[in-house]
Amino acid sequence: MKRVKFLLVILTILSCITTNTQQTHIRIICGDEMGMAYVQGYEYDGGCEFVFKDSCRIEHGRGELNFSMDDDTDVTMLLVTDKQKTMHGLTIGPGDSIVLNYTDSNMTIVEDKRKFREEYARVQAVRGKYHDLQERLNNERYGSRRYKKIEDSIKLFETYYYNELPYDILNDPKLSQSVYLVQKAIAIRSVAGASLRELDSLRTTFAERLPHAKSFTVRGDKYTERSERDRNRFEQILNNIDRL
Repeated sequence: MKRVKFLLVILTILSCITTNTQQTHIRIICGDEMGMAYVQGYEYDGGCEFVFKDSCRIEHGRGELNFSMDDDTDVTMLLVTDKQKTMHGLTIGPGDSIVLNYTDSNMTIVEDKRKFREEYARVQAVRGKYHDLQERLNNERYGSRRYKKIEDSIKLFETYYYNELPYDILNDPKLSQSVYLVQKAIAIRSVAGASLRELDSLRTTFAERLPHAKSFTVRGDKYTERSERDRNRFEQILNNIDRL
């Protein structure tokens, strides 16, 4: 019996090493509001599986979430208080710790202990530049000289964003160590209309380079009792919120 328990412990440790599963911590600050926060997402062990990760009460504008995740886990947070309802994806990985501050439904990271925070910031700065150009375009008179100039800048930027940025990420020694960023790079190429041959080649390459990641080889959804239970639970939460 002792030998069986010992083997189970060893297998558990090896599993965590292989998948890089670690605890992730999120602290929430939102004035003096009262409510709830929920984290749901998708895991990729044998298929794309919906999972409900954690929830917490928001009391006097404070709440904390703690949950385990691996490099492949995509997570989304839903915040519902007496003053706001907001739902957004989280750029976060296993072992990361962040503090999120919400003011008038705007979220800022006030304390950042993410492993790839500098790499996330580099890519986010590129996306931020694109949004700035779009906002400038919307403020110009249609057809004016400045409008056409900004429009030309956007076209050039889109060429870079969809064709060059993904490979800037994939070829960068540090950026390409983040499963999240590699997945985003491949997704951008997919939106750009890349061939299935190119996309399959990229997935195969990074499945070999990042063997702890399972999402590169996943095809289709995975349905289990847990995923169905978690999905029904989250849908019930959303339905209750809609009635508020």
